[in-house]
Amino acid sequence: MEFSFGTKRWMKREWKEEKEEVSKGEELETDGYSLGLHAPGFFDKVLHVETCLLHSEPADKVLAVVQGSWTDPALGLTPYDVYKHTGFLKHLMIRTGRNVSTGAPEVMVNFVTSCYKPELLVPLVDRITKISEVVSVVNNVNTSVGNTSVGEQEYTLYGKPTITEMLRGLTFQISANSFFQTNTKQ
Repeated sequence: MEFSFGTKRWMKREWKEEKEEVSKGEELETDGYSLGLHAPGFFDKVLHVETCLLHSEPADKVLAVVQGSWTDPALGLTPYDVYKHTGFLKHLMIRTGRNVSTGAPEVMVNFVTSCYKPELLVPLVDRITKISEVVSVVNNVNTSVGNTSVGEQEYTLYGKPTITEMLRGLTFQISANSFFQTNTKQ
């Protein structure tokens, strides 16, 4: 699953706790960092996501750790601003495969960043690699101003550069930039 880091959090007014009454369905833009999915019809607004029903339980654990960590001011991480073209974190991609020998889940975490500064990712890598299913952490670097999750350079920060998935008797080695169905159990 691919999530975006953003500088503009988006939500519906009905989700926002306010003392005054607001009309249903009206959108409210609040300034603030967010990690989640792009709001429908917007390239610059991100709907904060705490959990995702489309990916595996281990992937949800990774999302929770990143959500609980990346905005810590001590880490010095900033989301990429699509207007100013500044900031570090662009996307978080989490993929789940299966170990061919054991059938156990294998999780790959891919941080897409605007430049290569692995020292900034070390605290996040240390936290997510405590999740036993995480076998790969990759940093894809995308220096373009475009909003794509495919990087120009790829660095393995932890574990192996690929995960394995089996589908209809075939075994695939999936890298961070591979195109592959995100939910093979369907």
